[in-house]
Amino acid sequence: MLYPTVLTLAVAGLAAAWPLADHVPAGPTCFPITFYVDASAQNVVITNPPSEHNATAIYDFMLSTVSTGSQAISGTKTVSGGFVIEGTYCIPPPTVKDVGALQFLVHGVTYNKTVWAGLGISERYSWHDYATSAGYHTLAIDSLGHGQNPQHPDPLNVVQGPLHVEIMHQIISRIRSGLVEELFHARKTIIYVGHSYGSGLGNLLSVKHPEDIDAYVLTGFSATLTPPSSFFSDLFSAADVLDRFENYPSGYLTGRTIDGRRAVFYAGSYDHSIVPRDFAGRDIVSVEEFFSPGLFTVASNYTGPVFVATGDLDKFYCAGGPLQCQKILDSTKTQNFPLSTNYGTYMAPNTGHCLSLHYSVAETAAAINAWLTNVLESLSRAGHRSPQS
Repeated sequence: MLYPTVLTLAVAGLAAAWPLADHVPAGPTCFPITFYVDASAQNVVITNPPSEHNATAIYDFMLSTVSTGSQAISGTKTVSGGFVIEGTYCIPPPTVKDVGALQFLVHGVTYNKTVWAGLGISERYSWHDYATSAGYHTLAIDSLGHGQNPQHPDPLNVVQGPLHVEIMHQIISRIRSGLVEELFHARKTIIYVGHSYGSGLGNLLSVKHPEDIDAYVLTGFSATLTPPSSFFSDLFSAADVLDRFENYPSGYLTGRTIDGRRAVFYAGSYDHSIVPRDFAGRDIVSVEEFFSPGLFTVASNYTGPVFVATGDLDKFYCAGGPLQCQKILDSTKTQNFPLSTNYGTYMAPNTGHCLSLHYSVAETAAAINAWLTNVLESLSRAGHRSPQS
């Protein structure tokens, strides 16, 4: 079961929703929303895991797994529970035509749902603004263990990719069925928008539940993941790094240095004053989120639209730089989404991994919006949904 509750009403005081448009409407109206979710998943069982209370052992376990490229797994185990998931739901300004579609936004590791609001830095970096100014509703969630979610379950055995996916499946199913009153109007067409690890979760969702989503937009993603080793070496137990994480189990990690964060998430053309604010507000990652199997899997039963947008200087997913990046993005269709009937890509120029926090974000948003406009038209012609008046 899943029960949504709107907690309070807040008007987002954001301007400049669509910088490339001739007319700039007012910003979106956004509501905090809470989901109570019962979910179960087949998580992996780690052979000889480190103690979740020993920060050094967890750090050594992580680096050893990274260096060998694998970890010892002794099977799978059903993990079940009731989980609290916080979200932010935004609706288009009244001056914008509502397209009657929902963008379901899922963040990457060491971030939370605030990244979709540009970390509160500027509307220039707010995905809520870009999407709602084009007529979409948006729902950004905090993944289990992240952000404002009150629960911080076992970071080794519970907070893994398979459980994240089943929690999302439960939320999406309830939205689809019309049982989430606040999102009733936008339930017919659901577009998954992920970033980085959130995109990997989208890939796994398309494998496990191919009927959940009408179209995928995967940012900071490709079929070729080559994370910089410095990213892992900069991580340590969040409880030992920041006071606000002092009550978290040691298996929740966060970055230790601002230079480490800048080096892996930023490149090319960006406002350097963003990095200190990004670093100050950084979130966590559970150690086993990294190593959950299935995040880069062939979606053999998903035939719908997929769009991949990644920076040409992305050190995680386009490590070969601009000369290789487009080839990598093109090959992602063959490797991950071979049956997609509408596959598109965008290589953001002079842009690093966190592409929504770079100067190119407006052009990236425009490319995605143009592709989605065609997708909605195709879905409408196919009788998938009724166009909104």
